[in-house]
Amino acid sequence: MLVNIVHFPKIKDGKDKDFLQWFADSNRAYADHPGFIRRILLRPREDGNYVAIVEHESHETFMVMHTSSTQAALRKEVQPLFVMAPPTPNSMMSWLNDGAIGRSPSCRSHFISTR
Repeated sequence: MLVNIVHFPKIKDGKDKDFLQWFADSNRAYADHPGFIRRILLRPREDGNYVAIVEHESHETFMVMHTSSTQAALRKEVQPLFVMAPPTPNSMMSWLNDGAIGRSPSCRSHFISTR
């Protein structure tokens, strides 16, 4: 099993309700992907950021979902809700994005495997 911990960027003021709706909608979309187990959203305390815990059968099934057209479309939907900081050279290695140099990252991610 693979666990992915996702640290979302700060949500723009007044957009939390939209983000929560996007998260619920995206869970339904991701549920159709083979290997998807579940995805949980942890709410921030005070001025913190949202964190998601994603469980997949394996790193391979996660990467199929992560590189899918579903994920690309959902990323485009959520990005306007984020307060984006310009990436630094050091942050580019630790942030997941669509691979385009110079674009702002969408979320930072950590993988944990039980194998």
